[in-house]
Amino acid sequence: MTTTRRAALGALASIPALAIPGAAMAGPLDPIFAAIERHRAVEANWIGTINPADETWCDQEGIPLTQEAVNAHEAASAEEVAALDEVIATVPTTLAGIRAAREYMMKCDPAGSYGPDMIAAVLRSPLLAV
Repeated sequence: MTTTRRAALGALASIPALAIPGAAMAGPLDPIFAAIERHRAVEANWIGTINPADETWCDQEGIPLTQEAVNAHEAASAEEVAALDEVIATVPTTLAGIRAAREYMMKCDPAGSYGPDMIAAVLRSPLLAV
């Protein structure tokens, strides 16, 4: 039987809260929430830039793109990729963080391309240490 990334992430998110010791649920805010919020902000900036991938190299009104607009889009795109990489690499430290990471990645990456990397980060969570 082959396990899909979606099934593996779903299994991680379904860990019952009662299986996690109380001490593991307490503590400082999970770093995954800051990584997710940073990505949301960076993604909003990226979406707000003009997409120079259009074959006509014009914006939606047909106005030719300036080099400044192309540069802004490319910089915002690179920042968005880096912020998503940060989400993927951040190890959740709480059950809520594991769930948030799973839900956010399913929204950002419905095809599951980043699934193995996200699963690797989740598996490094101190909640799953045996």
